[in-house]
Amino acid sequence: MLELPEYMIKRIVGFADKQGLTGKKKDKFLQDCKEYYEDRLVPIYEPVGILTPHSMCEPATQMTLRTKHYAGAIEVSVGSGVKRLEELVDARNKTKYPVMTVFIREGLKTDKNSMKNYLKQIIYKKLSDLIEIKEDLKEHKILVSYDPKVLHEYDMKKEDLYKILKGVLKLSVLQETKDGFEVLFKDQTLLTVRKYFQKLLDLGIVGILGISDAIVSDEFGESVIKTQGSNLKDISNLEFVDVYRTYTNDISEIYKVFGIEAARELLVREIAEVYKKSVIGVDLRHLLLLVDAMCYDGEVLGVVRTGIVSTKKSPFARAAFEQTEKVLFNSALYGEEEEFEGVVENVMAGLPINIGVGKVDLEIDFDKIPKEDNKEKK
Repeated sequence: MLELPEYMIKRIVGFADKQGLTGKKKDKFLQDCKEYYEDRLVPIYEPVGILTPHSMCEPATQMTLRTKHYAGAIEVSVGSGVKRLEELVDARNKTKYPVMTVFIREGLKTDKNSMKNYLKQIIYKKLSDLIEIKEDLKEHKILVSYDPKVLHEYDMKKEDLYKILKGVLKLSVLQETKDGFEVLFKDQTLLTVRKYFQKLLDLGIVGILGISDAIVSDEFGESVIKTQGSNLKDISNLEFVDVYRTYTNDISEIYKVFGIEAARELLVREIAEVYKKSVIGVDLRHLLLLVDAMCYDGEVLGVVRTGIVSTKKSPFARAAFEQTEKVLFNSALYGEEEEFEGVVENVMAGLPINIGVGKVDLEIDFDKIPKEDNKEKK
């Protein structure tokens, strides 16, 4: 039987010392930990690959299809339940509800005004969010009006707005009006006017692209920022952001920015969080086994036909998932061989599976069985 690893024993002893356990109490605590560990060891040849999906999917039927919201001046939606679980297990490229948890660097202020200033630098705003833009195709011009208070809120003045418009509208004449500016397009086509009008509407002025909203939330004993939308790479360039702790719930983005180990860690946390929110207990080892299979090849592969299933060597195992006829036809065309090493292919062929008792070959040695005494008693 496997013994408790040495590093775990040291951690347990260290914990006992912190709790002030000594003598017999300390020895009993250590013995209880060893027994707890031994009781939870997986028996040899145990079919953990079958137990994992069963243990995860059966409780998942109890999950409700709901969306959680963080309370605040605005709402930041976070997917949960079956939909979020499917999203994670399928390793989809785009998360439906991407959310970042942004930590503030140690030593910086986190008072109300400071956090408000941080939000301004994060939330993405287009020029059309700050000013009113109208097009007049009949007169070949664009009308721009603004509220000085709104500009001041984002540390902008009329002169700043003029420079922005001048930089974008190069083929036009810019004139100041009572309410703002008038952009005249002399000898230009209506298509040109519409092109520049659309360009002004889509022009980003402040914030991080992809982040539509954000709120301040108290978590982990400190003030953090929760964002609606995710752009981990760009937000890391902001001076007040703690890049070592800031993270996103978008697995694909974590993988691209930090690599496979970070993606694996986040997958485990996110899947565990889905079950926790639904008040469903699942052994962490099942989640670790699934995530290890998804990340084994150095990239995040979903439990889908184009993911983990496509990497299986067995033609029967691939055919059992989807597109049975197509997989079998191609396997026959290219002369693939079925070696019946896995569970699925053996079940399909009606053969004993090579796990559990099917892994052990037993024969009765009749010579070692005591012979019955058939002699009549005298």
